[in-house]
Parts: sequence; structure tokens; C-alpha cells
Amino acid sequence: RLRFLQLALVASLLGGIVIASVVRLRTADTGIDSQTGVVPSEVERFSPIPGSTVRPQETVSVDLRDGLTGDLIIDGVIIPVDQTDQIPELGTIAFRPGPDRECETFGPGQHEMTVRWRPVQAPPDQVDGSFSWTFGVA
Repeated sequence: RLRFLQLALVASLLGGIVIASVVRLRTADTGIDSQTGVVPSEVERFSPIPGSTVRPQETVSVDLRDGLTGDLIIDGVIIPVDQTDQIPELGTIAFRPGPDRECETFGPGQHEMTVRWRPVQAPPDQVDGSFSWTFGVA
């Protein structure tokens, strides 16, 4: 009987760990907009995870719904399109700080990242929506 209770306790602990891991992964994948508290359906994935701490030269990215493209804005500065890696058909946009870039590294502290989107065929100054979140740099 004692052996059964030990096995039940271990199984319960393992189950709790699995559930906590799944919840953490789902939260990491979705995050929340710092202003509205929701992730728009146009945003499929993004990184870094809201509230996380990253390296000074970490790549930041967003995956929009297919058929959308957009602009990345970091701490209020629009990142020039020619400094981003984009696959418009898939809606992916990424930026990595470095030499001859809008920023060479992310400084220590909190940073706000915003993506503004529009249909691929729309003019570059059109904005159909935006999403913002924050991350930290050590």
C-alpha cells in the first residue's frame, strides 16, 4: 500500500510538471499586447517572448498571417525595410542588430517592439493594425 501511494505521488508530480510545461509553452507562443491585453489574429508568432530577457544582438521577429507584410518599430524607431529579412508571402519579418544597422546592439533594459501590418499589395504607408510588446536585454 505504501508503494502504491509513492507511485501515485510521483505520477501526480510528473503530470503537474507536464501540464505546467505545456501552459508555459502556449503562453510563450502567444504573449499579450502590452496595451490591449490580446494578440490580434493577424499575428501568428513573435519573439522574443514578452517580458523575457535576451542578448544584446538577439534577432527579433514576427510571423504575420500569410498575405500580410509590415514594419518593425523598436523603441519608436522604424527599422528600414532593407535592414530586415522578410518573406512577404509567408508574412515573416526579422531584424538582427549589427554594424551598419539602425542599431548595432540592444542596450541594457526594457525595449518596446511594435509591428504594423498591411496586405502585401498595399502601399508601404498603409497601416491596417499594430501589435506591441516589451522585452528586456541583460
